[in-house]
Amino acid sequence: MIIKNKKGLWLVDDYDSTEDPIFHRIKKIIYKKKTKYQEVAIVETAVFGKALVIDGIPQSFEKDEFIYHEALVHPSMVLYKNPKKVLILGTGEGASLREVLKYRCVKEVVAVDIDKEAVEICKKFLKKFHQNSFYDERVNLVFCDALEFLKKTEEKFDVIIADLTDPYEKSQALRLYSERFFKAVKEKLSRKGVFVMQSQILSIVKHEQHLKNRKKIKKVFGKAYSYRTFVPSYSEPWSFIIASERNPLRLKKNEIKKRLKENKVKTKFYSAEIHFALFALPPALNFVK
Repeated sequence: MIIKNKKGLWLVDDYDSTEDPIFHRIKKIIYKKKTKYQEVAIVETAVFGKALVIDGIPQSFEKDEFIYHEALVHPSMVLYKNPKKVLILGTGEGASLREVLKYRCVKEVVAVDIDKEAVEICKKFLKKFHQNSFYDERVNLVFCDALEFLKKTEEKFDVIIADLTDPYEKSQALRLYSERFFKAVKEKLSRKGVFVMQSQILSIVKHEQHLKNRKKIKKVFGKAYSYRTFVPSYSEPWSFIIASERNPLRLKKNEIKKRLKENKVKTKFYSAEIHFALFALPPALNFVK
């Protein structure tokens, strides 16, 4: 939420704990509007630059969003050798789309979002995030509910990426954190297809939502691989879950390097070395099974 006190404007991230909120000083509110589905704000923060805020909850920050989006996208893209068709559920600011489009092997990306107006706002104000990825000829933008899209489409996808908002009470994505949704995803994967989703905080003290997500995904897909990375603007280790027939740790380092090189993929965070570090959880998190 955005608050004002004697020291100015603040973006307060208290989604995970009202007892331990994170404060970001706001230099200015660039744009703010209530769409049909949610409240969207673009703010300029003092430390992390521009930020996308949905229903008062910060989604991504200009200075370090690449860490989150590269961690979300690249492990699954290299796990499926040369994916040609990719589905993104939760288009948002277009940064996940940006990362997927780095792969020359990709022929088509279907990007689904329920809120067209929110995407248009991001197009206008967050150009450094999407880097004109919305206008790539390989992209097909679809504005509808993610579950409804999965139920109606007859297409199959090599990689499906769920970059959903967190499951807070007002979230449009709340009902997507369900076995019903994961079953719909599984049905639309091609043979040996890979599914990945962002899965909230995974730390020694905060892990409940991740475990809920993992349990449901594992029940539907049979296998679930948890990984995480620290995102400075979140002040927490953020997690992701891959569902795949192939264990992402079975990839060889040279195999990852080759796939990135063949597609001429340039990154600022992800690498063959980082790939394995992402999945290295400490002994204190051995309960994540």
